[in-house]
Amino acid sequence: MRRLLLIDASSYIHRAFHAAPKMVNNEGFPIGAIQTFTWMMLKVMKPRTFPNFHDHVAVVFEKSAKTFRHKLHAGYKAGRVRHEDLTKQMPTCREIVSTLGITRVEVDGFEADDVIASFCAKCPFDTRITVATPDKDLMQVMRPGFIEVYDPRGGKDNEGAMRTPEEIERVFGAGIKPRQIVDVQALCGDPVDKIPGVAGIGEKTASALVAKFGSLEVVLAAPDGEFPSPRIARLVKAGADSARLSYSLARLSTNVPIPTLEMTKRQDVDAEALVKLLVQLRLQSIARQVARDYRVAL
Repeated sequence: MRRLLLIDASSYIHRAFHAAPKMVNNEGFPIGAIQTFTWMMLKVMKPRTFPNFHDHVAVVFEKSAKTFRHKLHAGYKAGRVRHEDLTKQMPTCREIVSTLGITRVEVDGFEADDVIASFCAKCPFDTRITVATPDKDLMQVMRPGFIEVYDPRGGKDNEGAMRTPEEIERVFGAGIKPRQIVDVQALCGDPVDKIPGVAGIGEKTASALVAKFGSLEVVLAAPDGEFPSPRIARLVKAGADSARLSYSLARLSTNVPIPTLEMTKRQDVDAEALVKLLVQLRLQSIARQVARDYRVAL
């Protein structure tokens, strides 16, 4: 049985950048996101992080700001500020992935989530997949026994933990399955990504409707008398077009052109190159750790 580890680099780097205080080296170059990303990569690559060795690994980045979703809805992710300090660090994060001997994947016109979902849909059935991401939206790819989702910041003391079906219900509502997450988002929307949803329908109501009816289309087709109240029935019927648009925005594409599984096979770590890069960045503590772990000169 082959095992594939998919790492959602873009999501993790963005969260690290916004969560941590600004950090620069002696030359004034920003290194905060680089430092956090490198620690995360080293952690998930350690054998003790997962009970089974992953012989295939791909790190997924986002290549472009505009995707097919912007053609569907001009307001998608509108208002997001471009941070120059973050942009400066992305090439180095990519270089670090290369020194680790890992395949880097980024596809123009698609988000990292779409690339990951496409791997999950297209990989051979004898492949077991682990998705490492802090993004709760990727819970929708979970398939017990086949596809698991690992949050590098989850669990006790943020040491990392696997997502569970129970966690899906805590986040998205009682009775919600991975495949129904997109139905919930279609109804309640997502203010972060500017997905409109149905005006007046919140997360709790959306979850209750999907848990009862099973899917967005069944909700929209339900007789008025089956809704919790006449008001909710009116809101849902009036917002049907917006709900369907939101479904298209929230649903992950599984048609992204991706490398074959064999192209993601792990290669040897170039520890000397990684240590040299970290020293140049003035990330001495990580450089010392890598030098010890891989027994190379500092």
